[in-house]
Amino acid sequence: MVIKVDIDTSGFAASLDDMVQQINAFPEKMAQEMTDWQTEDMHRKYPNTVLKDKTVETDIWPRSRTSDTPRRLGVRLLRRRNREKRARGTGTKVQQPSTRPILRESLWDQLCTRMTMLLDTIRWK
Repeated sequence: MVIKVDIDTSGFAASLDDMVQQINAFPEKMAQEMTDWQTEDMHRKYPNTVLKDKTVETDIWPRSRTSDTPRRLGVRLLRRRNREKRARGTGTKVQQPSTRPILRESLWDQLCTRMTMLLDTIRWK
């Protein structure tokens, strides 16, 4: 005895195709969301979002990128002046580098919230 069963898989195949399209479009949406996060939450005038293959990244500096070299030079000059002043009996305090985290916890939480909301937009249809 042979039982023949026919199954229509066209709806399932269409759902899979739709999900693949959503996943393939996701990196661009993620890059846009990260750019929005930098602009709105971090208040960056020039956000730097980099999309590589299927990943998105940005660089976060402890201070302005342009102020790093002059600041180091300034610290060296301050130290030299302090040595000279100590030799004369007067001294000033050298500014210590900040121990504050580069990315504040509140900004990280905002990014996680944004990415979770974006991830929730992927749905089976």
